[in-house]
Amino acid sequence: MKERQEKNGVCKLTGVTGKYIKAHIIPAALTRPPKKGNPFVEAGMGRRPKRAWSSWTDHGLVTQCGEDILTELDTWAIPILRSNWLVWSGWDSAHRILDHKNNLSEHFTYDREKGHGIRIVRGIDTPRLRMFFLSLLWRAAASERPEFEEIQLPDTDLELLRLALVNRTPPPSNFYPAIATQLSTRSHAHNFTPIYRDLAEADATLPKHNFRFYLDGLIVNFYAEEGFAYEQRMGKMPVGTGSDLFVSTVTYEKSFQLENFKQMVSETFIAWPEDSAKLM
Repeated sequence: MKERQEKNGVCKLTGVTGKYIKAHIIPAALTRPPKKGNPFVEAGMGRRPKRAWSSWTDHGLVTQCGEDILTELDTWAIPILRSNWLVWSGWDSAHRILDHKNNLSEHFTYDREKGHGIRIVRGIDTPRLRMFFLSLLWRAAASERPEFEEIQLPDTDLELLRLALVNRTPPPSNFYPAIATQLSTRSHAHNFTPIYRDLAEADATLPKHNFRFYLDGLIVNFYAEEGFAYEQRMGKMPVGTGSDLFVSTVTYEKSFQLENFKQMVSETFIAWPEDSAKLM
């Protein structure tokens, strides 16, 4: 395969001119194929299915100085997520979060019938974790890759987000508050592009704008709605609100993730039956 030649340009994060580098939108460590060397099947959003050996990268997003800021967050966050069993790649061979060797029952309430629960994770720098999550929102919104076209932010918000990352200072708590949801049972490894949802269509009491990111069994939902009383509605759930991390949980079998995956597969097979059959 011919090596892509990187071009010079202005870093969208730092504003510094230099050579663009290959930057992952979602860190590669959280988007690995199930077996090393095997490809993912990449499909959805009305695009023909294809094999992909890596997650989405952007060759016109950041130069090295911008990548250093993002890498600093990634390098800190990924071990934290794994060691606290927040992503599947930290589970070893376990199938359920309840199989945790140190027993999470003290800080994990679980309704077996409904498949839902709440975890309280202690000892994490939650403002810093929020900055990592916000960096993903910035990467997706600043990228011009078509896979991320649903993640659109007003220019003023994108600039505030950029400055927060460059200055390493968390923005106000009501600026795109993020809530984490964990899939508490394991399924096949897969990637999913971030999506936009209008929650108010189904429930007028909910915020209109929601951006949903999937990270190796962990879902991060960002909310944006001017005037939405998020503190009254969300309580301690937004990441960075307090010293503890509150995480809602749902089994994969009862999750929106599974339903969304089924819909994507169905639409892809209908649109490109021959291509899909070759890749599955």
